[in-house]
Amino acid sequence: VWLDEGRDLVYVANTFGRSILVWEDAATVDGDTPPARVIEHDRIGSPVFVFVEPARDLLFVAVMAMDRRVAEPSIAVYARASTRSGYVEPDVVIAGPSTRIDAGNNQTTHNVWYDDARHLLIVGHHTNEVRAYDGASTISGIVAPARVIQWTTGMQYFPPQPLWVTVP
Repeated sequence: VWLDEGRDLVYVANTFGRSILVWEDAATVDGDTPPARVIEHDRIGSPVFVFVEPARDLLFVAVMAMDRRVAEPSIAVYARASTRSGYVEPDVVIAGPSTRIDAGNNQTTHNVWYDDARHLLIVGHHTNEVRAYDGASTISGIVAPARVIQWTTGMQYFPPQPLWVTVP
């Protein structure tokens, strides 16, 4: 779930519904209320997490590929997020072996965070890694992470979820 306070929108990663749900009037919506908009596309597979960068109106989607025929593990990016609706292809898909998004036996990115001031995309992955991609505002597809933070504790498993980034 992500709240775009300035536009009063709530975005929900509808993982098993293979879509992103958007409610308008987030501050007052209540009860059994259908979303105002639904964003779908085969390239977003099963969205796990959404992040909205409000100043640039960008929507970042952590994509889990439950069915490889329609998607691959990736980060999908939508420009003009506040107006997107229907079956819409992402503007950018960050995927492929060099990204490490498809690494491990559970190829799930749990969290996505974008720092516009630094043009830095940060993702928390199921492989016990936090990855940082530089130049994220100009990323166009396949790019290797600039930095990887990881840890190994033997038989204990600590996936990086949830992930919260603050900018000093």
